[in-house]
Amino acid sequence: MKKVFLQVFITVLLTLSLVIPSFASDVHEHSFGEWKTTSLPTKFDAGEKTAVCSVCGMLEVREITAVIKMTVGQSSFTVNGETKSMHCEPVIRNDRTMLPVRYVAENLGAAVSWNTASSTAVITNGSAEIKITIGDHAAMINGVSVPLDSPAFIESDRTYLPVRFIAESLGAAVEWDGETSTATITNEGGIVSKILDVPYIYQVRDYPNGCESVSTVMALQFLGFDIDVDTFIDSYLDMGSSPVVGGKGPDPDEVYCGNPRLLSGWGCNSPVIVNALNKFIAKDKYTVSQFYGKSLAELCEYINSDIPVIMWATVGMVNSSSSGYYAKWTTEGGKQISYNKRLHCLLLVGYDGEYYYFNDPMSKGTNGASHVGYKKSDVEKAYEILGMQSIVIEPK
Repeated sequence: MKKVFLQVFITVLLTLSLVIPSFASDVHEHSFGEWKTTSLPTKFDAGEKTAVCSVCGMLEVREITAVIKMTVGQSSFTVNGETKSMHCEPVIRNDRTMLPVRYVAENLGAAVSWNTASSTAVITNGSAEIKITIGDHAAMINGVSVPLDSPAFIESDRTYLPVRFIAESLGAAVEWDGETSTATITNEGGIVSKILDVPYIYQVRDYPNGCESVSTVMALQFLGFDIDVDTFIDSYLDMGSSPVVGGKGPDPDEVYCGNPRLLSGWGCNSPVIVNALNKFIAKDKYTVSQFYGKSLAELCEYINSDIPVIMWATVGMVNSSSSGYYAKWTTEGGKQISYNKRLHCLLLVGYDGEYYYFNDPMSKGTNGASHVGYKKSDVEKAYEILGMQSIVIEPK
């Protein structure tokens, strides 16, 4: 965002009169765990599926580690499209579809052992242990009794269990096709990519050094707050004078240095934005959390919970760690300030395997996208240079 190297760039953009207006976002519940047929499943890559929220446009991609299909009365089944055979067949008992536990569990990555003395099958999957005794109407999961809607039984030397119990106990989902008598068991890994569709505000024309306020207002609008950047600056942002490099100046941990509407403005660190948010937000409904040192992987957990993250990095994710990038001054209280002239504040809105995605108030994405992607290694370095500062606004 900051200082001399940007002024020519900003002047050109001002001449072109590029303005992208802000807009508000409706608050609503996402149900990405329930992949509805209106939007999903849509497989666009092997081993993945995606959903786009029809209300807000949020994108989420989940990894699929296994898809098992078994049909009642057939000894052949498929795993990820590959046909395999078993020495038994799925059956229906007491109006319940019963599947041979070993063929299901092992293809979901679990191990199965058999205790002959107690006629008990033991399934282990990571830290989970499931024990099923033949004829019992309950199973034990990590020592807790869980009822079965149909007891396990042995047929053709194979242990059978209700399909839904097997799938859900191992973290998988099951679908039943009554026309073909086919059970489809899908095991999903974690979220591998997610991008929140957050209202975008372009800072350059009206707030050339106001990235902190612009990024914060984008986050607030995503949460449904009716606020614009001018109101945030005028009513909530504590502002001080512009510093004199080599002389006296304010503390960027206490006030915004200068005027965010001017090219001569500087910036501020996260405590100033936290203070502004605490003046604006009802504390009984929202929590404002300030972090130093959280990894980007930890911040992406907030993205998984549909919460964008305000964070500090450098303009364009450049490596501005050398001494030439810093301006120094002293506060009236004698505190020594070393200010990175490429300080920038952005809104983290997504990630995938290679990139972190931001609503960057200085740089809109390609093809009309509100977000722009930066390589993960570049972001991690730029984030570290600015002290790994971040802010999260969470509904209580």
